[in-house]
Amino acid sequence: MDSATNPKPGVHNAKIIISSNDPDEGEIVVPVTLRVTNNLMEGDVNCDGCVSLKDSTAIKLNLVSGTDLNESQFKCADVDDDSEVSLKDSTLIRKWLVDTRTRLWQSPEDDDMRQPVEC
Repeated sequence: MDSATNPKPGVHNAKIIISSNDPDEGEIVVPVTLRVTNNLMEGDVNCDGCVSLKDSTAIKLNLVSGTDLNESQFKCADVDDDSEVSLKDSTLIRKWLVDTRTRLWQSPEDDDMRQPVEC
């Protein structure tokens, strides 16, 4: 989705045009550049910058209470890259917390995400 609230990664250019009803004043054009980077981290469901039990719990809460995950949270929660958020994803996060050799960041779908770091 490419919108003002969820722009795609990349460089976005725009112009802000300020006009006046004063005939002696012309328009003022202000160029604006926005650089958007994907700062998502595999397993960081609550988007606090690291992976912890809170992320595993967020997945469980989503499954039990039906709370919605936004697009970024869903991408971070789907650690097995099967296009679903399930108890398996929560379990993989917990396994990774015990042994960081557990593979979370492993598939081409993860290439635009940061590798997980523990809180």
